Amino acid sequence: PLMKEHGPPSFYLDHINITNKRSQEDSSDATNNTSTNDGFTSFRSLCRIVAGQQLAGPTAKTIWRRLLRVADATEDDPTNLTP
Repeated sequence: PLMKEHGPPSFYLDHINITNKRSQEDSSDATNNTSTNDGFTSFRSLCRIVAGQQLAGPTAKTIWRRLLRVADATEDDPTNLTP
């Protein structure tokens, strides 16, 4: 009921927008060597969702950045975050 009433959390919408933008850039640039289309996009999305569950937006973003840092990844290049 909360999702229907309030919509998805803003950090998730931000993540979706960034992911969609990257996908468009990757598809328009076939020579992109930093493409995240390596078969683990769903895994990274799942990590992002789990990291942000039940948390306020700023706290979820902090935890997400810490998780990326542990995996030696960044929001701009999350390719090191793999199973």
